[in-house]
Amino acid sequence: MTILSKSKILLSTTIFLIAMVTRLFLILITPQFNYNIDLCIYIDGGELLSNKINPYDFTDKVDIRHSLRTDDKAYHYWTCGTQEKWNYYASSNLPLTLLLFGIIDFVSSTPIAYRVTFALFDSILSVIIALFIWKNWRIDLNSMKLILILSISALSPTLLIWGTLIPEDKGVQIFLMIAAIYFSQSSNKYVSILLSSFFLGCSIAFKLVGVFIIPLCLYYSFVKFNHRGYDKGKLKHVILYIFLTTVFVFVWFIPFMPEVFTVTINRLFRSIGSSIPIHGSPWRLFYLLLPNSWNYIRNFIIFSFLILTALGIYRKKIEWEIVCGNLLITFLLLVLFGGSLDRNNIGIITTTLLIGSIMLKNGIIMIAYHFTAGFLILIIIVLNEYFMSYFSLPTVLQDYEFLSSIFSLLFLLIYFGLFIEIMRKRKQV
Repeated sequence: MTILSKSKILLSTTIFLIAMVTRLFLILITPQFNYNIDLCIYIDGGELLSNKINPYDFTDKVDIRHSLRTDDKAYHYWTCGTQEKWNYYASSNLPLTLLLFGIIDFVSSTPIAYRVTFALFDSILSVIIALFIWKNWRIDLNSMKLILILSISALSPTLLIWGTLIPEDKGVQIFLMIAAIYFSQSSNKYVSILLSSFFLGCSIAFKLVGVFIIPLCLYYSFVKFNHRGYDKGKLKHVILYIFLTTVFVFVWFIPFMPEVFTVTINRLFRSIGSSIPIHGSPWRLFYLLLPNSWNYIRNFIIFSFLILTALGIYRKKIEWEIVCGNLLITFLLLVLFGGSLDRNNIGIITTTLLIGSIMLKNGIIMIAYHFTAGFLILIIIVLNEYFMSYFSLPTVLQDYEFLSSIFSLLFLLIYFGLFIEIMRKRKQV
């Protein structure tokens, strides 16, 4: 794989500039989002790091923690009501995420600094998406490839909304995962092993969900794209890859041990054990319509989906791209039900890219939905933010989280339909 060919440099530069300029413009015209609750949480976490406080040890520098909670810089009534609540939210991210926030805070502890940094990473994400589609999606028309790339990266409505307008860091996570997958495809063993393991380890240390792409990265690096002529030592290289990935996961945890493990595990179980679907969960509509039985339906769907996936693996009828996509969708959209679309997008965008690389038609359908539905939400947000003085939309259309939950639900229906069709054609059901 030639990483820096002229065509790739031109493509990357074009996509990056389109993405960055668009995002900087949106930041400039939307100061009302500078004190979004999530951004306040991120700033609080960054302040802990820049003040050399262990975020996971709630007894570390209690007086400074109190002053950070009560100052005006990132105050939000929901997260700053009590010190216990503030501690919980300020430490609610994994070490690598908080290290990023700490670096931002050290440079400039302002909402704009965080928003511009997130915009920068989303623009870099757009580049790696462009490179991935250009390499893996079998489309003859370059113009069609460019349209698809722009629709799910630089001009993706959902990334613009839940990333730039509503400042979120999940674009960093998607970038780390796609980079790990992309570099695992390299025919250069140093790129495949060193770079891929680095990004894979960081994707696990940043938001944990990188664990679901481990099988695909190993498959790409040592099976599908294994044309490097060292078959005899394949096991040795597999062990090296796993070892390096493990190092790149835990090296970020060392400064915060042992408290980081207790806090992280407790938060994970709290997320999984939540009793009511909120924010952008696709289960919100089920909960409203069927409050007493929605969870039975959820458990049945999860169980059936995983059984079908296991059968596909056992009978060797589905590709590893589908397996990893199914695992991401299961965990992020079906098991967890407390996140917004920024978190759901980790599964949605990554899975879309993987599916399109093996089944072009399905990938195009998923991008078409992603862009169209996201664009409709963007229009609704514009109307709400800038034309409310002229008319008022129905209350349900003013709830951006509920709109994102419907977006996620419709994506699930499309994805399940495509998956069932694949299984039917391959005589799995």
